[in-house]
Order: sequence, then C-alpha cells, then structure tokens
Amino acid sequence: MPSIMRYVLLSPFDAINHAICAVATGGFSTQAGSIAAYNSLAIEIVTMVLMILGGTNFLAHLMLLSGKFKNFFSHIEIKSIAIIILIATVFSILILTPFYGGSFSLALRYGSFQFISAITGTGYQSIPSFLGLPAAFYGILVIGMIMGAGVGSTCGGMKQYRVALAFKSLFWSVKDQLFHKNIIRKHYINKLGNKMVVDKDDISQNYAFLQFYIMVLIVGTLIFSAFGYSLEDSLFEFASALGTVGLSVGITGYNAHPLILWTSTLGMFLGRLEFYVIFIAISKMFIDLTRKKVNRYQNI
Repeated sequence: MPSIMRYVLLSPFDAINHAICAVATGGFSTQAGSIAAYNSLAIEIVTMVLMILGGTNFLAHLMLLSGKFKNFFSHIEIKSIAIIILIATVFSILILTPFYGGSFSLALRYGSFQFISAITGTGYQSIPSFLGLPAAFYGILVIGMIMGAGVGSTCGGMKQYRVALAFKSLFWSVKDQLFHKNIIRKHYINKLGNKMVVDKDDISQNYAFLQFYIMVLIVGTLIFSAFGYSLEDSLFEFASALGTVGLSVGITGYNAHPLILWTSTLGMFLGRLEFYVIFIAISKMFIDLTRKKVNRYQNI
C-alpha cells in the first residue's frame, strides 16, 4: 500500500512542465508514470488546484481577479462543477475505501485527484494503473470525462454549462407541470454574473448537442468493443478520447489496430473542436454544393 505522506522536490524543468500542462489541461508529463511517479500528496494537491483553474472559464477568472466574488461564485458552471466534484468524491471514497484496505485517506486522495483529472480533461494519473480498480470507480471517471469542465476553458467534454442547463431545464419542466398551464414564466440562468433568459430554442439546441455527443460516444464504444474488449473498457477508452482526456486502460497504444487508432484520432479531433459545429458546417457545405449543381443544371 502506498504511503500517505511523501515530500518530493521537483526540478525547475519538471515543475514548469507539469504546471503548464495542468493549467492547459494537457496532461503531458516528463515522467512515464505521470504524477504517480512522485507519489507525493503535496504535488497532487497543487496539481488539482491547477487543473481546476485550467478547467474554469477564463472570463470567470477575470471576475475573480477583479474582486467580483459574488458574480464568480454565482456563475452556473462554478456551482455545478463544485457540486459534481463533491458528490463524485463522496462516492469514490465509498468505493475505494474497501479496495485500499479500509484506508479513508488513500481513497480520498486518489479518488478526488483522478476525478478532477477526468472532469477537467487533464489526464494526469496519481495511480500506476487503472487495471484492477472497482468497476464502479470506472463509471464515476467516465461520467466526469463525458461532462467536462467549463465553457471558455481548455477542457473538452460536453461542458458544464450544457450539463447544468440540461438539469435546470428538467427541473423547469417538472415545475411547470405542477402549476397552471396558462401562466407564462421566464426561466433564467446565472452566467458570468448576469441573469440570462433561457428560451425553448436554447433548451432544444442544448439537448440536440447532448444527444449527438452520446450518439458519437456509443458508436466509438461499439467500434472498440468489436475488437474483443469489454464494454466497460471500451466506454472508458473512447470517453477519454472524445473528452480529450488521455486516461487509458491500455486499449490505445502503439500496437493497437489501425481502426482503433483512427477512431481515437477522430474522437479527439471532434471532441476538441466542438464537433456539433463541425457537422453543421460540413452539412451546410454539402447543401451549398448541391444548390450550385442544381442551379448549374437549371441554367443549361
């Protein structure tokens, strides 16, 4: 069992590289074992803070630096990611405590670090390998990788604003059913210190994006599982690629099948560039080309 406390001094080169990659949520390390190579609680705590900062909307950073603390903490993404991290950490502790021989401290240490690494899309590892970990903990990390952190940050995934709006709209829908249908209500969401009106078009577009994301996730998972990998490992691996996270259970590697590598590559490309917008742009391009061909034939 790894020790709880261990103090390690990083070289300036290692410190700069890890700090840059933590804020940029890139996850690259100068060590083959990532953050786990140091086995240092102090390094992990600093890295978690940097990962959270990197996964926060940079306009929210501006509010914080300007002293607008009320606007910062009322921002929908700040509240949602804080609640999600808290809930995920509690469940991680319950799952990992028996795995680490009843050690609450180790369960808290590794559970919180890995979930923050997953939800911010960083991909740093504080444990040597994910193989052998409880399947329920896999599920928690997959949820984090799918959700992602803040809009306007360096992370991937669905983004917290869309996730929060989905839950808000579900609450509004249930609430509206409980009151008289002739009453017209406006729904608001606090975004960067401003109350923004949310209409039906905003909600429908948000659900369209989330559904499209899930569809791509399912297709990628099925492609991975077609090569004999378990559904659990396939979902974890492709959720990591689509969320541009970088955590792996060993499916993606230099010796992986070309189709797996190309599927991961496409997933990382789409996940990094807001693939919903990409598909709309591609669809519009084909529509424009079709219209030009039709006009050309009409002029003949």
